[in-house]
Amino acid sequence: MNQVNVKRNGAILQAAFARLGVMVPTCLSIALFGERPSLQQGIGIAMVLAAFCIMNIPKERETGNSSAAEPAFGLLLLGLLFGGIADSMLKVYEEFGTQNLDDWFMGLTFISASAMCLIAVLIGKGRIGKTEIVIGLFLGIPNYLSSLLLLKSLSSISAYIAYPTYSVGAILTVTAVSSIVFKERLSKWSKLSIILIIPAILLLNL
Repeated sequence: MNQVNVKRNGAILQAAFARLGVMVPTCLSIALFGERPSLQQGIGIAMVLAAFCIMNIPKERETGNSSAAEPAFGLLLLGLLFGGIADSMLKVYEEFGTQNLDDWFMGLTFISASAMCLIAVLIGKGRIGKTEIVIGLFLGIPNYLSSLLLLKSLSSISAYIAYPTYSVGAILTVTAVSSIVFKERLSKWSKLSIILIIPAILLLNL
């Protein structure tokens, strides 16, 4: 979903909405365990919904076809869902797993992902060349380290500090790199969405 969203919606929007995965455990707690969000979390959820609506406005106006906005919106929601599940599992392991087996947990996670990708390549009769290997290493190593360091940070600092710091940092880094290196430009409505998303992440973790 990261790959699809970067291609369809751009890296900046993808990163911003993927970091909203914190809504997944929040909504599950409300639905399954009868927990109620605080006032700050309620405001954060409202800001997220507003960002979704604002993000959809320009696509409808630019294309003149309301149906053109639906695929991008659905893809961003799927990215949010999968990102939230992945981040939630780190917290679940931090609560119930054994701390000295962190490296094994992360290793098995990425081995499983590698096996799934290899199966997909074999089924699709794809070819893995030098370019895929080099770019895969440049992507996979930071991805692994970010997950491992987040997991280790959860054992020493509170989740409501670790998650928003990680999320906002990721958004700002992707925005800076995409804007400077790849010259990615956002519409004013997309910029407004991101402006709403960053404080929403902080409120959802209060």
